[in-house]
Amino acid sequence: VLGILWQVFALEGATASTTPLPAARCEAFVNDGVWVPVSACAEFQKGLDTREHDSSAFYRDCPDISTLHWGWRKPQQSSGSNQCRFRSRPAGELQKHLRGKTIIFVGDLMVRNLFHALCRAVGDANAGRYDATVAEHADISMKVGHMHIEYKWAPLAFDQVAKLKEIRTKSRSGKSIPDLIVAGGGTMDRLHVWATDEDTESHKEAVQKLAKELDHGVAPTVWCTPTTINTPALGSEEKRNQMNELAIQQVRTMYSDMDIDTSANFVLDGPSYSRGRVTESFDGVLYPHSVYDAGIQVIANALDWLLPVDHEAEFEETFETPPTGTLSNPFLGLMMACFCLIGLFFFDGYLGFSYLSSLFVRRQTRRQQQTSLSAVMPSDLFEEAFMPYHQKLKLPLPHAKKASAPSSLANGVKSSDSILRSNNFGDADLLSLLDGSAGDSSMVGRTRTRSSRRAVR
Repeated sequence: VLGILWQVFALEGATASTTPLPAARCEAFVNDGVWVPVSACAEFQKGLDTREHDSSAFYRDCPDISTLHWGWRKPQQSSGSNQCRFRSRPAGELQKHLRGKTIIFVGDLMVRNLFHALCRAVGDANAGRYDATVAEHADISMKVGHMHIEYKWAPLAFDQVAKLKEIRTKSRSGKSIPDLIVAGGGTMDRLHVWATDEDTESHKEAVQKLAKELDHGVAPTVWCTPTTINTPALGSEEKRNQMNELAIQQVRTMYSDMDIDTSANFVLDGPSYSRGRVTESFDGVLYPHSVYDAGIQVIANALDWLLPVDHEAEFEETFETPPTGTLSNPFLGLMMACFCLIGLFFFDGYLGFSYLSSLFVRRQTRRQQQTSLSAVMPSDLFEEAFMPYHQKLKLPLPHAKKASAPSSLANGVKSSDSILRSNNFGDADLLSLLDGSAGDSSMVGRTRTRSSRRAVR
């Protein structure tokens, strides 16, 4: 019963967010999200702005100020997808998941922006910043942490086929084997190879070859469909005629009919994560960085089944025994030694507490008042505790009381000093003496009782 309950809690409870997402239940919902407005005039944000930024006013009214954040819709409970707890993956988790992996992006500028978004997601905050000196239509290779990320410029379908063939050839020769391939396109094809029937047919042939390359890839593949087109923002009449949203939707449908979606292991749906930000597309095609960051988070959740983690191999690769001495800290060691020294005098139940109490407790005797001695000094506590035993066993009194000890105690059966010199009293000896003294006292009592009885008679 406990095992069944534990399994239910692991699947349905709070720990479900830390377990890998199952592809059979979650793949159909991972693209289903929405951009949620978060008000900048919330009380928490106002307090944060005041404390951190010394700001208390905005240039617009509060209802007009909001920041959009990507979030996944909660799947219906009847769909059996209650285990699909999608979440934004932090940089540390992605670095751990992708440690030692090689990821290759192949496609147009949309794919290039996704490449930069992945670099930002794993910790490179400057990836994709606007720099006019960097060529846009060029390959990029970056090493972030322990992972290798590449981008290969391939705007058209036949360019993507050529790049994928090149990757497959190198992988078979053992030169470079990627762990994940992310490809995408279609927008530039609609602009450049769609004017005539001959161009359309050649493009369809290229798409068929592209589907085969995705299907026979050397690594799991992700296909990225074009994002939503902001038609009014397109810069020319030709683009507004050839690349408007209706035309790009035809391209998406054609790619799906020609088995591109089924050939890839996963499909990142562009309109899903860009639909709520269309007006922010400054040139009609490209979007702000935050939009592509959301797209990469969709892929990051899909990595649970695209690149499952081998925890045993991961532990063997990441665990390194630290060299001797690297974990030491002389200052912390000295601090612990000081704590031990302080505790020896102030935290001990007998020694330390008595010294601490002696600062406040005074014995009301003439000798203690004259010498300002405390009633709970360790020497006094020792005498008070062991004096009865010394008297009963006819042992020498403590040195502090030897001068004032009664003479009757000094005249024992044997000199106490000689006893201490000749014998080492242990616990057994003390107990035997106690029993003997008890026996003697009882015998004396019985003798006195008999004598009194005879006197009465």
